[in-house]
Amino acid sequence: MASPASRHARLESVVAWCARKESAAPPATAEGTLPDWIVLGDRPVPLLEEFKVQAVATRIHAYVMALIDGRRSIRDMARMLVEQRLISAEDAEPAVRRFLVRMARIAVRVACELMRNAVAARSSAQVPARGLTPL
Repeated sequence: MASPASRHARLESVVAWCARKESAAPPATAEGTLPDWIVLGDRPVPLLEEFKVQAVATRIHAYVMALIDGRRSIRDMARMLVEQRLISAEDAEPAVRRFLVRMARIAVRVACELMRNAVAARSSAQVPARGLTPL
């Protein structure tokens, strides 16, 4: 595209094709579908090994979050996990640190998203100039 009134020009390519359906698509594979107990909602949820592991991790994470009081250090929290026999002594401090790093990163992401939403709301609610109406 080029205009004699402008020194700017560009070259564009256009691709087009035509297709005709000749047969039905194969059914979706089991890999890409959800299990019946999720889809239907009336089937028992199986007690998968992954769920058991996640349940234990969730309880430990909830306990660590409950330990945050503004006075305890990572070492204090790790010591309490060991005392409760929730984790081994050598794994406790690194595990608490990793968890808190992940929580801090999530908090930063959430704060950024809230800030973006506030800025977007403020910019969409700006008062138009006198005599002009918004579209």
